[in-house]
Amino acid sequence: MSSISKIIKFMVSVILISVTFLSALVQAKDPPQTSIVYTKHNLSGSLSRWPSPSNTVKAVYEPEICIFCHTPHNANPVQPLWNHELSAVQTYKVYWSNTLQSYTEAESQAWKIDGFSKLCLSCHDGTVAVGSVNSRWEEILMNISNCIDASGKLIPGSGCSGYIGTDLSGGHPISIVYDNSLVSKRNNSNITNSCWLNPPPSNRTSPVKLYPTENQGGGMGVQCTSCHNPHTNRSLEENNGVKWPPFWQGTSYNDVCFVCHYNDCGESYKIWPY
Repeated sequence: MSSISKIIKFMVSVILISVTFLSALVQAKDPPQTSIVYTKHNLSGSLSRWPSPSNTVKAVYEPEICIFCHTPHNANPVQPLWNHELSAVQTYKVYWSNTLQSYTEAESQAWKIDGFSKLCLSCHDGTVAVGSVNSRWEEILMNISNCIDASGKLIPGSGCSGYIGTDLSGGHPISIVYDNSLVSKRNNSNITNSCWLNPPPSNRTSPVKLYPTENQGGGMGVQCTSCHNPHTNRSLEENNGVKWPPFWQGTSYNDVCFVCHYNDCGESYKIWPY
């Protein structure tokens, strides 16, 4: 082989390698949210495997991802090996309407949130610093942004979706028992414009899962994690170019809603988008 042929072969190899590398970079700019690494729940800092510039809630240096929620030792509660400091808030204002059968209007003004929802709110109600974890002597230092203040707590800023606060009245009821008794009570309520409920979903086959709650005598019910998966987002729908709803258990909004809510209320409408 001549020296010119060797040079040409070498140049072709370099070009192919470069094209492959650039292609990987292009794909990495907007990766599929199939892992927590590629979601906004990757709160790790500049040393992380995926320091996404689009995430506005990030640690300054912390390289670990799971540490913000989980620890293998001395967890509280033990399941699911929880590491984040819990919120001291005991009751929250929650959703209520005259078709709701789970609790009264008076109870909705101070409803106890428990189970996995309580864990989610340890960050999202904005009362505890995001970097406040039990396995570290000091809080993990967070970058100050329009979504997080100097104390490391989530705040309601422009373009921020993490802060929920202690007023949950604009969202779906959580920490409520979902059983056949509730379904029967709702479906036989004689309330006008009240869509029926479906039987409780099977945790084996349904994208919507029921989790324990101590409310209403205890049982399996609706928690944040019933509709949201904190580690990934299965939604194929978008809202302004962003996968929506966030951390969704199903491929579409209605795939999740219609598991519990009867999809024919005698009206021509879709639950989402509005």
